Amino acid sequence: MSEELNTLLKQAYYRYKDDPANSPIPLEIITEYLALEGIILERKL
Repeated sequence: MSEELNTLLKQAYYRYKDDPANSPIPLEIITEYLALEGIILERKL
């Protein structure tokens, strides 16, 4: 979609990855959307 949206979603992911309960968008949704865009985010082990 838009590069601006992808950037905002990446910022939200990294901001809330250690505290997913406070994320306004579920982190799973962010990672799935960005994966469809070809962007793979670092995941917790």
